[in-house]
Amino acid sequence: MSEEVVNTLELTERLVETPVPAARRRRFWLAWWLWAVFGAAVTFSGTLAGTWTAVALILTLPFWVLFVLWPLFWIRDRLRAKRLWAAEVLVLLAPERRGEAEEKTALPVIVGRAGGLLVPLVAWESAFPALPPDELGVQTLPPGRFAGVKLPVLEAEALLQAPELALPAADAVVDPDREAAALWVERLRAARRSTTPQPPTAQARV
Repeated sequence: MSEEVVNTLELTERLVETPVPAARRRRFWLAWWLWAVFGAAVTFSGTLAGTWTAVALILTLPFWVLFVLWPLFWIRDRLRAKRLWAAEVLVLLAPERRGEAEEKTALPVIVGRAGGLLVPLVAWESAFPALPPDELGVQTLPPGRFAGVKLPVLEAEALLQAPELALPAADAVVDPDREAAALWVERLRAARRSTTPQPPTAQARV
């Protein structure tokens, strides 16, 4: 990714509050259980009562502090997640021209916990300066409209419905910026489908 994309991604991650990712939580719990099982053995193995036990406790104290604090951090994160709109921030890639294999267009996307996607305004303006949202009929939503999202954003649904961002015919002659934007919006459409919660399937009666 270019430096400009990296800077936009870092800005988005700073201004969008998200809970601890599920994969990271699983790793932390795995480490917690491993220390619960083997920590006492590692701490007290080969030590005698008295001075050596105290030394072992002092040497392993940071790990025991983390062992005690992690469940508290987990509870705090779960309670905090209930009030946040976003689940994570991802980068969505797309080619600039139809038929190209290299994906040069990259914008961060905010994924909602209950579904839905937001595109940071700063990312859109940086990638497509010739296509301001107001000229596309897309409303810019102010910071704070969504809990924990502290920067102006565009709703993915509005971008998907903008006629100017429809994918042109393969033989059509279009502006390069508009073609790049249309290709990226098609990737956004696919990402929306993959992040939309599916209704539960009806179970057959026995």
